[in-house]
Amino acid sequence: MRLTASCLTLLLLLLVLLARPAIGQERRPQSNRVRAKQPAAANIPTFETLIGDDCYKFYGEARNVGQLIRSESAHQLLEPVLKFAGPPLEFKSIVKFLDAHSEEVINSRLLVATWPNARNVPDYVIAIDFSATEEATKFSTTLDPFLNKVLPPTEETPDGKSESGPTKPAPKSLKPSFYLAQYGSMLVLTPTKLTASGLRTNGKLLVENPNFRTAHNRFTAESLFLFIDFSAIEKEEEETRKRYEAEAKKRQEEQERNPPPAEAAEQAEEKQPLEIPQPETPEPQEAPKEEPTPAPISIAMQGITNSIFSGTQGKWPDAIGVAISFEGDSFDARVLLINSLGEKSTPIPFLPVIIPTPGIVPESPNILPADTELFISLALDLQQIYTRIVTASPNQASFSPMRKLNDNETPFTALEAQLKLKVKDDILPLLGSEVAFSLPMRTLDFLPSPGGRPQAQPQSSPDGTNANQPFVPGPIVLLSVRDREGVKAILPKIVEAIGFKGASAFAQTETREDTEIVSYANAFAYAFIGNFLVLSSDAPTIRHVVDKYLNHETLAVDNQFKNYTRWQPRQLQGQVYISPALMASYRTWAQQPNTVITDQTREFLSRLSVIAEPVTYSLSNDGLGALHELHVPKNLVLMAVAGIAGEANPPPLLSNERNAINVLYTIFSAELRFHADKGSGSFTSLEELMDQNLVNKELLEKSGYKIDVIASGTKFQATAVPLEYGKTGKRSFFINESGIVRGGDHGGGAASVEDDPIN
Repeated sequence: MRLTASCLTLLLLLLVLLARPAIGQERRPQSNRVRAKQPAAANIPTFETLIGDDCYKFYGEARNVGQLIRSESAHQLLEPVLKFAGPPLEFKSIVKFLDAHSEEVINSRLLVATWPNARNVPDYVIAIDFSATEEATKFSTTLDPFLNKVLPPTEETPDGKSESGPTKPAPKSLKPSFYLAQYGSMLVLTPTKLTASGLRTNGKLLVENPNFRTAHNRFTAESLFLFIDFSAIEKEEEETRKRYEAEAKKRQEEQERNPPPAEAAEQAEEKQPLEIPQPETPEPQEAPKEEPTPAPISIAMQGITNSIFSGTQGKWPDAIGVAISFEGDSFDARVLLINSLGEKSTPIPFLPVIIPTPGIVPESPNILPADTELFISLALDLQQIYTRIVTASPNQASFSPMRKLNDNETPFTALEAQLKLKVKDDILPLLGSEVAFSLPMRTLDFLPSPGGRPQAQPQSSPDGTNANQPFVPGPIVLLSVRDREGVKAILPKIVEAIGFKGASAFAQTETREDTEIVSYANAFAYAFIGNFLVLSSDAPTIRHVVDKYLNHETLAVDNQFKNYTRWQPRQLQGQVYISPALMASYRTWAQQPNTVITDQTREFLSRLSVIAEPVTYSLSNDGLGALHELHVPKNLVLMAVAGIAGEANPPPLLSNERNAINVLYTIFSAELRFHADKGSGSFTSLEELMDQNLVNKELLEKSGYKIDVIASGTKFQATAVPLEYGKTGKRSFFINESGIVRGGDHGGGAASVEDDPIN
């Protein structure tokens, strides 16, 4: 499957060029193209020996370009883009050209270097590397006139006045939009003239860069390879910072030497003897109220949160190598973090507190139930994490109710005093390195979906309530333990520190075979299963985990989990598994009649495979550096692409329907604000909302719908009906104080509370 590579191939070769200002201008006569003389055979460069190692920060390579273009996946990806997104004519022309000439580039490489790091180099260099010089020469006779057609020359007005005088316009010349040169079997495309020596600023070549060689050698079989030089990015940022500081210092010194007249007068006044005013008797002021001391657990959690999100940024690698391949029905992306010899970076630089161990064989899948929807496992070095937290700046990003810490305090000091235990010496040695999480699908709102996330379905409990729906467990945390009895002894103290005063008085215990479940007023529950402490906010979830474990219905024996994680190495630092429920929810969303999408998008989605597949990810280290690997089902990507393409260029009728829904949500928000402020607990009419500037009248007029609001006391309802049924919209919509938009096709009539919710 070569979908993503084909897409990126087009983007790298086409979209960069389409961004040129020449596009959309009137076609003009062709200008002469610069074609380099073919050098002697002994000096014919490859792309890696043409580019200097310090010229660009980004390098990309697509292999077997013709095969990528002709692949079924490429056509499947382009179909919704061409059909729904309304791309420009130039894009369609280039797609057609590449498809027609795919045989000529069947085994060639497409190479890109961009994001300049050196001065006086082209903004980008694009090359097509053929297997023979004759193939490159033949293809250039086809490529050159085509590029002239889609990228015509631009008009360039010379500086100064024309010979005819200032009243007449200066003559215009034509500037080429690109330059095409041939170096042996390579065709090289640049926006400015290029000489091979102009890309070797320090004498070193890209092929001599050890980080590049490491990444390139690691990913030789994948269809698409990318390389990003982070050391060059950091160097550029540091030089920019120093330049700004030097410029600011220079401006300050200049102002001190030559202050403005107003400032000079002020400085003169400052030199005059000052009259010391007599002190006034201060008025008595109320003593400031003392802020309540936050709970020790709040201070500890605040310190951990600051370390994760507001602490010192982790060390980024010197470079990363990215590879994308297409195996079976999934798109597989691999990211290798590369460091210089002796250097070490954070595996997840934007989360520096995540410090993994060398690797483990995860055991948490043997505990969690087979119906787990989102599973995350991490092998953490808890001692190093503790050290990072306590050695970080104690008052970083502090905010209420977090009090400032003294120099000799850590975020855990108050908690340790209350527990009479030391976190580092008494708690961490009892725990293992594996920490795992299980989350329901409703927590995945951050994942994109065409039109929004599907609504959560009603659920039952393990006790049989609402038995028509399967039980969906809540969030679960698993901590591996080395000393179960030791953890059991300190756990009641920790529960009380969390906020359950006198926890032992209302703790409830139940036994399932030899497993004990402890719950506290249905607000917190835990159980020891195998080598893990299993925690949750509700007892039914813990019962569900225990029952599935005792019935041997765990994630580890689930066929989907076993089959789709088989590719992962045995020793892992991190693992993520998103069950087929995610992909199934997309399919369900698309099939619902009240989903706001076009019939064409719905038909495209219905043609995709009905088999739902999981998303899998792993973090490991094979000695070269931290390796992130992600496998995403092909059909899940196609669903997302179809949805995004449909969003980019919706037909007017669908656009009006979405605008009407947004208007109803705007009215709902405005009613809530009025209800809480001037309404004193009551809702109001649409006219009043507009008078109070809570709703924009222009927004209503542009929706293509007639909006009505009926309000009475603590109740209100708003309806949206098409101004012209079938032309400005088909469906009618309804919202009330519940905040749920409902609707359906009523032939131009109003919707009501009886209609189904709109997705």
